[in-house]
Amino acid sequence: MIVVLVGAQNLESIMRAMAAIPCHPEFEHGMDTVWDLRSADLSRVGSDEVRQSVDFARALDERRGIHCTALVAPAGLAFGLSRRYGVRADRGEDTMQLARGLDTAWSWTRESRQAVPRER
Repeated sequence: MIVVLVGAQNLESIMRAMAAIPCHPEFEHGMDTVWDLRSADLSRVGSDEVRQSVDFARALDERRGIHCTALVAPAGLAFGLSRRYGVRADRGEDTMQLARGLDTAWSWTRESRQAVPRER
């Protein structure tokens, strides 16, 4: 599944997007997610919001199942915040990856699907 954030974002809009994933009609338990942040304005997001979004994502993990997440952020603030999110989430390279482009993110999720054991 791909989630594309466009325009000004804040903690509320990010959490809304996270909560919508398991409610999406095409969602399947354990489905990987690529977050496309290339068109997102994250200037309203700081360290505290990153921490809160990680905590919120952890609360959703039971509904989501074991899944991999790729964050697409080519540079700048989105890249820095994505790195901070990855460190804070502490999920490891096998379930979370930061990519600079969509092709790289999709390739990584395909590879990780084979490498990471999933719940049955």
